[in-house]
Amino acid sequence: MSAKVGEDFEDGKWPFGFEGTPEDVPVPSGNTVVQISKMLSRADEQVGEYSFGGQAKALPAAPGLVVDGVGSIPVPLTTERAQKLISVCEQSPSGHNLDTNTEKNVRPTQARFENMAWQSGIEKLTHSIADRLGYQCITLQSKLYKLLVSGEQGHFVKNLGIKKEDDTIVTLVIQLPSSYEGGDLVIWRGGEGKFRHDSGKIDGTATFLPHYTVHYPDAEHTVEKITKGYRFALVYSLCLPETMRHRKKTYDVPLSEDLASAISMMDPEDDSFALLLSHEYISKNIEKMDIEALKGIDSVRVHALEEANTLVPAAKKLKLFLVRLAQQIYVKQVPRVDNKHWESMCWYDINGACLGQVEQSTMVLNFLNPALETLSQIWARHEVNRTEKYGAIHIEYAAYAIVAWPAAQHEDKALAFMPIDVVVDTVYARKPIDAATLRNLLNDIGTRLDEGRKYFNRDDLSVKSFCLICEMLLDARDSELVKMFFTDTSSKFGSLEPPIPVFSPPFGRLKNWASLVPVITKILRTFDWKDYGEDLLHRFGSWNKYDIKVYDHEESRMRMALQIVDGLDNGAAQDALLRMIFQMAEALDKEDIRLFRDVGLLLKWISRSSEKTVIDKVSTILNQIDPSRLGSVIEKSLPFWADIEKVEELAAIATKRMQWLTDQIESMDKPFSWEMPHASFPDNNKVEIFLRGPDATMKVTKKVQKFKSFQDANNYAAKWIREEQVNASFETEASSTNADAVVTITKTRKYFNECQHKLQAYKTELNQLKEQCGGDTNGGDRKRIRLE
Repeated sequence: MSAKVGEDFEDGKWPFGFEGTPEDVPVPSGNTVVQISKMLSRADEQVGEYSFGGQAKALPAAPGLVVDGVGSIPVPLTTERAQKLISVCEQSPSGHNLDTNTEKNVRPTQARFENMAWQSGIEKLTHSIADRLGYQCITLQSKLYKLLVSGEQGHFVKNLGIKKEDDTIVTLVIQLPSSYEGGDLVIWRGGEGKFRHDSGKIDGTATFLPHYTVHYPDAEHTVEKITKGYRFALVYSLCLPETMRHRKKTYDVPLSEDLASAISMMDPEDDSFALLLSHEYISKNIEKMDIEALKGIDSVRVHALEEANTLVPAAKKLKLFLVRLAQQIYVKQVPRVDNKHWESMCWYDINGACLGQVEQSTMVLNFLNPALETLSQIWARHEVNRTEKYGAIHIEYAAYAIVAWPAAQHEDKALAFMPIDVVVDTVYARKPIDAATLRNLLNDIGTRLDEGRKYFNRDDLSVKSFCLICEMLLDARDSELVKMFFTDTSSKFGSLEPPIPVFSPPFGRLKNWASLVPVITKILRTFDWKDYGEDLLHRFGSWNKYDIKVYDHEESRMRMALQIVDGLDNGAAQDALLRMIFQMAEALDKEDIRLFRDVGLLLKWISRSSEKTVIDKVSTILNQIDPSRLGSVIEKSLPFWADIEKVEELAAIATKRMQWLTDQIESMDKPFSWEMPHASFPDNNKVEIFLRGPDATMKVTKKVQKFKSFQDANNYAAKWIREEQVNASFETEASSTNADAVVTITKTRKYFNECQHKLQAYKTELNQLKEQCGGDTNGGDRKRIRLE
């Protein structure tokens, strides 16, 4: 706990809206929210959840279950194995007033698990359930009660039973991977089916992964009719250790039901609240495990809130988010200089999916305080960094919190406080969107981005939001909005009156731009180019030849423009974009073109044009590329060769490459020889001559290279094993002869084998070029090359 927390907040302003002295005990605003805070104080004394479940991530998919008289039990159950399993059961009737089940019991010794990971997984699962039930630091005992096989027709249930424990605190149902239809487990309360567990059928994981359900031992429950396949489940009793029986909790009025009643009574005065979590967490665990990553009292409180939210009417439901709150404090150790504070929020949905970051948050949170802690107690445990450098101290406080507000207010709350992606997503969900709604959205986002940034420092839109806004532009069918979105007004901010709408970022700054191409193409095909075209062209920005290298060749504005052009019909939009593309092309050098991933598409559209200047420029650049390096250019061009071959200057690259391939094949298509004619050995000319000659071995003696000692020779030999062997392959070994150190060089077949591999590749490529590009590949009167 930080002893300096009081000094850090001596002005009485604490993170995200807390105010007061270190010893103050904050209370939330709103009568109902106060009641919710008080109810959550019961969480460490009373279990809040009546029933819960999900994917049993701690368990292996295959339990290694073996039953005497049946053998190994595969999952999902086959019909043959299911029937055999049923046949070894001892029948006993049981049931309830909705269905009649037929249960069959066997002795405990008839079932065992051979997968050693099963029992350790059960222990991990039991531990997480205990935490969620409020039994922190207590190891619950898990005792197998029965195995259930539910088949078609749905009313019969066969089970392998163990006497149910009288001291059971909850029942754990583990459904093994099962392929079936119907058969949901429904937990009843007050005569109503309150909880429905589909065990992975909806998300398609039921067949592949185990799932679990927890409910009170006396809870009324049913398994609905199974219409196809078999449902295979294990039922465990979870019990307190004998020495802990006095810790058993009561469940007369579950916390979640009280919370549900309070949530249902929330009014506008109680529009939101936040629950600061007590423990520390890392984002990787949140994203991987969602709220299942929460520990101890945090887990009990949050799951109680989540369960309560499932019980309230749809009109009263809350939106729940997991948020990492962080406040940075920058303290300059200079008199009369105020400390700087700024806050950020990283938002996650309740399933752990990251929704984005708000770097400079202005949100004031209405914090619950179920433990009635002081401000210093709340924040002292959340200091995560304190460093001193260059006469200043940087301090960071960070904690996770649950932020909740009525679902009916979500759009307004998201616009005010959440990442812009969430705002756009929320409005897009109301599709189709009319022009007035979209105009308001663009203005509202612009206002949000401008808060505290003096206009000129706006954040860029993400590609995802860009796409969704473009889709909404298509819905709205308003060309004025299209122009507004593609018009950069940043240079006019000083003379414009708010609200200033959000506008498209420059395309050159966008990563993963490929997803924009289809929607921008739709816009160009839908709206009249003269209404917005010049503004859209400016979004491609100024061009210079180095831009093509941005983002590892993936984010080139030229590629984006080419792909848009390729999706258009003839018209003003296509003509304008092509003029821009050709200007870009004239700025390229030979390496730019060789590495350009859409070079084939570029040559296609140059071939279709009547721009003699750009044809001459690009063909000249292509002619400068060594034919040995033209392979990738031609490979990318072949899909468009029907257009390219019409322009002789551009098609010449194929003839040039084919002649080079013919020459390579002629020089390489020879019987095995130790000669390596292009070998390079810069250390010693005599060794290089040997490598190019017919001999297989050579001794490097003092006449060739003088070594000071055996170790010197050994180092020399090792060096040439480590170094790249250029157009050669050999091994080296040091030895000593008559006290003279020598190195023996022995050629290997590796170089020849690599040449043979290249030879086959060259023949294949030449055949492909002959087939697709035509032309004489045999050099006129030259000897014909065998291409088999």
